[in-house]
Amino acid sequence: MPVMIGLVHVRPRPGNSELGTSRGAFLTALAEAIDAADFKAKMIDELGALEFDVVEVEEVEPFDDRIAKFKVDPQLIVLAAEVGKLGGIRFGTFHSYKKDEP
Repeated sequence: MPVMIGLVHVRPRPGNSELGTSRGAFLTALAEAIDAADFKAKMIDELGALEFDVVEVEEVEPFDDRIAKFKVDPQLIVLAAEVGKLGGIRFGTFHSYKKDEP
């Protein structure tokens, strides 16, 4: 199964203080998945267990395709290798924001 990468938009559920006073965050995530729908389902499950609601999942593609087209943060290359060897899901940095965009 290929390692997929995608951009995930999350919002904390009531009582989740992981983002402090931020309203939400964007993060890059990696997981073994059959396709974009499988990737999204895995993000909803995993982030839901961490008390986040997934607002949107975008730009999902095989990691190999991503690195063929773009320069990728070295941290993401390490995370992709971990997913390829050990399975599971890995998250990049949570980039939080304070208020909703218009």
